Amino acid sequence: MVSSNADSGGASPDKVVERLEARRDQTQKHIVKFRFRWLFLIVAFLIGAAFNAAIDAISGVFAPAGWYQGGVGVAVLYLFFLGLIQGSLRGDLRETNRTLSGSDSNRQTSTIPPSPPSPRRRYKPVRERTWKDHPLVVATVAIVGTTYLMFTAVIPTWLREKDNEIATLKTEPTRLKNELDDVSGQLRRMESANVKLRRDLDRLSPDSLFSLDDVYPKGFRAVRIGDRIDLLKEVYGSEAVEDEGSWVSVNLKNPQLFSQITYYYDENARLKTVTFILFQFNNKDGRTFDLLKQQLIDKYGFPKLKEGKGRWRKSELEWSGVNKHVIRLGDGTLHIERSD
Repeated sequence: MVSSNADSGGASPDKVVERLEARRDQTQKHIVKFRFRWLFLIVAFLIGAAFNAAIDAISGVFAPAGWYQGGVGVAVLYLFFLGLIQGSLRGDLRETNRTLSGSDSNRQTSTIPPSPPSPRRRYKPVRERTWKDHPLVVATVAIVGTTYLMFTAVIPTWLREKDNEIATLKTEPTRLKNELDDVSGQLRRMESANVKLRRDLDRLSPDSLFSLDDVYPKGFRAVRIGDRIDLLKEVYGSEAVEDEGSWVSVNLKNPQLFSQITYYYDENARLKTVTFILFQFNNKDGRTFDLLKQQLIDKYGFPKLKEGKGRWRKSELEWSGVNKHVIRLGDGTLHIERSD
């Protein structure tokens, strides 16, 4: 009668108990397998530190404090997931033990005579773990120790490094300003020497207005295309120079051939330099135009001369390819610019 009831109800109580005990033993093995190990904690710390160090190596900025923080972060993650796994396994073990306890009590109060004891493995109780073995306690101790080390060693060292960097950065503008002043002074001295040399060469050159080696009119060769706009005040004087925004007008004190010169520049450029030059002259009787035309033909010839429309849609005579410059002669204007 007992055998038929066991077969009809499924597995026998002994089989169920055996399966529960096997499950309990397996859970205990997993608990031992996933217990806290200092070696794994150290390895996790080294992995996090190595990861941050690799990032610093790629970026070219080395911050040892960041390496330590990366190691601590990975170590905390290891403790966190270890605590989750341990908590899940221990909950499963408690549930299995509770089921086994209920099964044993039911078997003792049952009216059915118990079956002969089967030769199954006896349950070996696991050593009772104290609060010191709990993973949360270990994690708390590790976090507290890490925090203490951060605030007593790592952060003060990092702050000292940052203070040194800030002090260096504060002195950097002064150093750069001094270097800029030195470079500016050297540039001004070189420009002054260059202007003096140009004037000396202008005085030693032939009396003709134009030269085969120099397209700028004689007497006006101190400032050329590519020179800084600020050089105009040094050459002509501040009272003769008027800055109109994208060009500078120079009113000559004692006009002879030319009455005014206009130097154009790009006002949006960081370094404002002369881009082209416009010489203006009085041409009421046409004699000045004929004079300039004849001197240009004498120096540069007819092959490079052509007639066309200038910037202001007026008829002009143009000489191109003269020492990498273009010269345009119009009614009252002489325009010089670079061709390259």
